Amino acid sequence: MNLRKNDPLHYSKSVVERFSEAAAPILEAVNLTHFIYINLVDTQKRLYLSNDHEWIENYLQHELYEDRKHEVAAIQPGDRSRYAFWDSYENDRVFSACHSFGMWNGFIIYEGNEIFS
Repeated sequence: MNLRKNDPLHYSKSVVERFSEAAAPILEAVNLTHFIYINLVDTQKRLYLSNDHEWIENYLQHELYEDRKHEVAAIQPGDRSRYAFWDSYENDRVFSACHSFGMWNGFIIYEGNEIFS
């Protein structure tokens, strides 16, 4: 795959090591394997980081960012914060893809325009 400087995968590869180092204490403390951070810049743009670059590559390759059922279920207008276990959501393309990467159980924390999963 040819990565250009403005390509989201290029950015992901450039920060995954530092992001993983920053996430390691949290993951180790609660015995988790994956950490995802999403900043909803606006309705069309988002910053999506993960400690697993292969997951981001899959997420982009399969255009999973187009399936927002779980975001719509989690983020209610007027809510400043919200949290939920993944099993409280209907299974969708994103969660099916997560399962194929060994991510079966998860927890989402939504605060303002940020999602931690």
